[in-house]
Amino acid sequence: MNEKGFKTEMHLHTAGGSRCARVEPEEIVRIYGECGYDALTVTNHWNRKIAFDYFSGSKSEKTEKYLAGYRAVKELAKDMRVFFGMELALGNDYYSPTNFRACELLIYGIVPEEFYDCAFDLIEFDYAALKKFASERGWLIYQAHPYRERSKRVKSAYLDGMEVYNNNPRHFNRNASAKARAEKYSLLEVGGSDFHQPEDVGAGVVFDAEIFNERELVRALKNGAYKIINEKS
Repeated sequence: MNEKGFKTEMHLHTAGGSRCARVEPEEIVRIYGECGYDALTVTNHWNRKIAFDYFSGSKSEKTEKYLAGYRAVKELAKDMRVFFGMELALGNDYYSPTNFRACELLIYGIVPEEFYDCAFDLIEFDYAALKKFASERGWLIYQAHPYRERSKRVKSAYLDGMEVYNNNPRHFNRNASAKARAEKYSLLEVGGSDFHQPEDVGAGVVFDAEIFNERELVRALKNGAYKIINEKS
């Protein structure tokens, strides 16, 4: 933990884990180490297309391949904590060239063992069922980049929070609109780099205290003992 707090990336994708990501785990660890991060939250994409088309093999094999990116970062990051998370799209709500009603959800508090048991159920839930399922397990659901081009907004009743700062430079994220919506509906707020390429790093959350696991991450987010950082402004 550095003198300014526990600096944490909340939105990160690995090559191989997310088909749109371009950076291997070894390089991710080097980049974030040089940027002074204390922790990384790996949130690779999980949706119907990835589950059934991107990864090959049985359901168990597909799940293992999805988890491989997180596990590689965790193994390599000797000087940083690594938390498991995910960027989930339900049903047909994932981004594609023809989908103009996309929606992605950042899930915090889930651990790999839980994901392994419910991976293929998650993508078939509707929003109400996901919220009930997540709440029973102590997870938090944030809508990722809710005002990005082609995004639809989820009802606040199905969310715990909203990503109010997204640092991805290849999209028009309209972060100010996301923050205004979060404030209007009294949702928790989070920010992240949405890391896919080396130039993306530069955002996240600085917690007041050190965090050791996914459950503590949830408690800290609920308590509001953090600030969102944007190091590129």
